[in-house]
Amino acid sequence: MQSLVALSMFSILSIIALIHVYWAFGGKKGVQLAIPKLEGSNAFTPGARVTFLVAMCLSLFAALSLGLIQLVFIEPEILEYVQWAGIVVGAIFILRAIGDFNLVGFTKKTNRGILPCLIVCSTLHCVYC
Repeated sequence: MQSLVALSMFSILSIIALIHVYWAFGGKKGVQLAIPKLEGSNAFTPGARVTFLVAMCLSLFAALSLGLIQLVFIEPEILEYVQWAGIVVGAIFILRAIGDFNLVGFTKKTNRGILPCLIVCSTLHCVYC
């Protein structure tokens, strides 16, 4: 069961990372759904570097999901650090799911998308493994 959850999280996070790479290199499809709106216009405009950094972090989190159940080789000396990293990533996803009480997360004023559901699943995986 853990392998199935880890592979699912790896796949989801990898796909999201690839979407961010697409956006970082100038892709436009789906951007309007991802960026929150404030009074009819984008609340912020992320740059290519920041978007690429997010893609790299998501890729790292995807690899971490495999490392947590040791589907990839991890030196025994750093296994404890990998487990702590999983807890930190879980905390990051929890904070992202809670949001800012205005534009993002469960507390946002408008409800659209499945991102909060994916965040909860990611958090449960990081904490469970």
